[in-house]
Amino acid sequence: MGQVVEYPAFGKDDKRPRVLLAGNGMCRCYNSRSWESLLASIKWNECKVDLTSEEFKNVPFPIGAIIATDDHVDEVCGVIARDLMQESYYMAKGELALFREMLAVDFDAVITTNYSYEFEYAMDSKFLKKSNKYAAHTDGCARKEVCYPLYSFYRMPYNGQLKDIWHIHGEAKNKSSIVLGQYYYINSISKWRSYLKDAYTKYYKKEEDKIRPKSWLEYFIFGDVYIVGFGMDLSEIDLWWLLNRKKREELPHGKTVFIKDANEELDMMKRSMLEVMDVEIREFFCEGTDGKTDYQGLYRKIIEWLKDGAVSV
Repeated sequence: MGQVVEYPAFGKDDKRPRVLLAGNGMCRCYNSRSWESLLASIKWNECKVDLTSEEFKNVPFPIGAIIATDDHVDEVCGVIARDLMQESYYMAKGELALFREMLAVDFDAVITTNYSYEFEYAMDSKFLKKSNKYAAHTDGCARKEVCYPLYSFYRMPYNGQLKDIWHIHGEAKNKSSIVLGQYYYINSISKWRSYLKDAYTKYYKKEEDKIRPKSWLEYFIFGDVYIVGFGMDLSEIDLWWLLNRKKREELPHGKTVFIKDANEELDMMKRSMLEVMDVEIREFFCEGTDGKTDYQGLYRKIIEWLKDGAVSV
């Protein structure tokens, strides 16, 4: 069942929770696959599209997954899960130093879109064998959820602190939880909307003057969120919906900061969307000896800024 965790409440005058939203960016420093290579690897025999074509590259991610698998998304999720449950997948990345350094930042919650366990493995190299020991959930559910997790996470000790890792797009250990393809993206939004619609009635009616988080959604909306290693592609419809929901929140809520490589041009439409959603954009640059971005150096600059309180660049 996992340990049941009750989070402390916070009010409008209290310090905002600090939240990390991490994507696949840091994993790429350890030669993990890009989204394009993942689609190529899961190509179904009946797929009728050339996955290397320019046309396919312009297809939104959730739809691309459906095309690549010939709508056999469920079967492919099982293949992805099996690959990410191999200890060799993590052993090849060594000690995952960047993840250890990021975990040293004082975050109240780490939210990730990854199905894999780099953060957990950086804290315990035997995580895959001991994951049940670290499984936790709030009292929003009676046991760890099977799919579309809102209340379930991993709580692990690290450097004298407890670190909570939330896999909001599902995780490899449970293939049924993996969010891949438009069908599952929309189902996620539906569950998030239902929760957010029902959860705050008591706050709007001023029955309580503090927020007590029962899910990661409270952290995302009411906390200060720092987006690192996640490109916020315009096709990530669930997270864009959530950013919009955060902006529309009637109660005082936290800020959102999108952190990117200054060497990569930000698409005008994406920049416009971020600005419309009141997202602050921060750029960092670290050039390697070859004149290209040194990504490990880049993330270390970002980590140092976050450790310093994220007040300036």
